[in-house]
Amino acid sequence: MRLLKELKYCANAKEAKTISQQIQRLWSQSGSETIDLLMTWAEQGISAENYGLALDYLDTAIALSPTYAEAWSRRAWIHIQLSDFKLAMLDLHHALQLEPRNYIAFFELGIVMEATERPELAIKAYETALTFYPQMQQVQNRIDTLLSKDFDQNI
Repeated sequence: MRLLKELKYCANAKEAKTISQQIQRLWSQSGSETIDLLMTWAEQGISAENYGLALDYLDTAIALSPTYAEAWSRRAWIHIQLSDFKLAMLDLHHALQLEPRNYIAFFELGIVMEATERPELAIKAYETALTFYPQMQQVQNRIDTLLSKDFDQNI
């Protein structure tokens, strides 16, 4: 994908964010009007923090289209919000098998690793995300925070 290459080598953070948004729009295209509608409803549920409803829509989307990586990734995000890290890991595993360049899923994996007190694995996940999107400020901030905690503990 040309956009992923552009994202990787883009030195301007604002321009990189625009490219990332284009990539995410492409990844969100399921090819099915039904799945797209379910995803829209799921996003509305997520925005309203109605995670149960959003999970219902995502469960249906995954049942109808198990090879649609974005549904797995979005469902993982809900599980993270609900602190259900085991289910988040399972969904991230599926998402990354289907789309191994999904830097958002690697970011989410880093969050799970942090939450389960595995900072070294969190850093690895974050660094993997940065190989695709080096300008991703959230990821850079998380790595800096983890490294400063490690530094503080070693003093």
